[in-house]
Amino acid sequence: MKIYELVSDFDRVRHLTFKDLQATVTFTTDYFVFQTLPREAWKPPTIELMPEDQGLENPLPDYQELGSVAVFSRRAVISLNEVLNGGELLPLIFEGTEGHFFAYDPRHLAEALDESRSELKRFSNGGVMKVLRYEFRPDKLKDLGIFGIPQQRGRIYVTDEFVRRVNEARLTGFDFIELWSDEKPTSGEQAA
Repeated sequence: MKIYELVSDFDRVRHLTFKDLQATVTFTTDYFVFQTLPREAWKPPTIELMPEDQGLENPLPDYQELGSVAVFSRRAVISLNEVLNGGELLPLIFEGTEGHFFAYDPRHLAEALDESRSELKRFSNGGVMKVLRYEFRPDKLKDLGIFGIPQQRGRIYVTDEFVRRVNEARLTGFDFIELWSDEKPTSGEQAA
């Protein structure tokens, strides 16, 4: 098994942005307090193409980070349905319609990081500031395709099965940084 950090490949796709600055502030604030918001309170913000990307030939992204928020296209959601099991999809408004893009809330925070074997930089209060070298507990990742960890909120991690499905579906905008393998140690190399 391999674990990757999910990041955006901005070079080959057009870029999304929030329609207005206030929506960005509101959305980011709401996004980080999802656990306290009832789902009925979700008010989808509007996103659009960046003005510089209007008319470009590059495709719309199937995945992109808007700030620290993961956004998946409908095509990605359909293709990855079985491995998008570690969170919740929340609709966004794009070009006046809802449901073409979804914000992803990684609700499942797997207790999968083996802190005793990982190399960590800690805050003075003992909390994890940064993970310098990851060691995961595979037994805690069984049946997960995508997940977060409590020590690094705001980052999204995926398994090799997730990467395989992205590649098979030829989805755009995805990039992966290999963090850990139970086969061999790695040092942050890019996945193909």
